[in-house]
Amino acid sequence: SSLGEDSASLPWLAFCDLRKAELPSTPHPVGEQPSGSSCPSLRTGGVLPFQEEPSAERRASILVVEDEVPVRDFIVSALRGKGYHVIQASDGQEALALCGSAPGAITAAVVDIIMPNMSANDLLSALTATQPGIKILLTSGYSEAEARRLCAAYPGAGFIEKPYTARQLAKAVGDLISETL
Repeated sequence: SSLGEDSASLPWLAFCDLRKAELPSTPHPVGEQPSGSSCPSLRTGGVLPFQEEPSAERRASILVVEDEVPVRDFIVSALRGKGYHVIQASDGQEALALCGSAPGAITAAVVDIIMPNMSANDLLSALTATQPGIKILLTSGYSEAEARRLCAAYPGAGFIEKPYTARQLAKAVGDLISETL
């Protein structure tokens, strides 16, 4: 996919931990941070993912394969904020190289269906051969038919449609992983 075409890069790429945020007493222009606030502004690009104590499945290693940098950063931040160990790659070739050098097994992979250099099918074939038992979560903003085909070809694979929130992503990954524990 290319920047601007995939819808997961929508406004929730920056968010704040409202448990720690000081709410302003008066409104302020969008993109500006009120003085004394602990909530980062969109202008500064700050991200404070929601955090909680990691459970056993959240100490798992997750491979994120996404070619769009802002979307990949969002996914990585959301999953790390939930306690997962995250390995990130911009395409299938990089993902396979990282898998070869990663210590231990990779529990799950979050894979964008449309990427340059390697088809999702080729990546999944190689991943399942080199990482037995790996769980797959496919993601896309516009390729539902391809997702259905890949889910049928790789039993147990899940799909989450873009756009999604950090909580939706964490739930999808947690549900996928907990099926194997």
